[in-house]
Amino acid sequence: MADSELGGDPVQMNDLAGYLAKKAAEIDGNVNDLRAKSRAVMWVGKDADTYRSAQIDGQLRKSSEAATASLRSGEKMLTEQARGQEQASAS
Repeated sequence: MADSELGGDPVQMNDLAGYLAKKAAEIDGNVNDLRAKSRAVMWVGKDADTYRSAQIDGQLRKSSEAATASLRSGEKMLTEQARGQEQASAS
C-alpha cells in the first residue's frame, strides 16, 4: 500500500496536536518566567546587562522561538491531517 493510501486515527492525531500546543505554551510561559526572574535579581552593571542581553534576550529567546515554532508547525500539520482523515472517512 502506498503512503498516500495510509490513514490515521483523527482523535489521536488531534490529541497529539493539542499536546504539542500545550507544550509550546508551557515553553513560552517558562521563558517569560525566566526573563522576569532574571530581571528581578539584584545584579547591575555591564556584566549583568551583557548576560541578560546575550543569554536571556538572545540565545534563550531564539532557542525557545525555534522550539515553539516547531511544535506549532507539528500541531498545524496534525490538525490538517486529522481533518483530511475525517473527510475521507465521511466520503
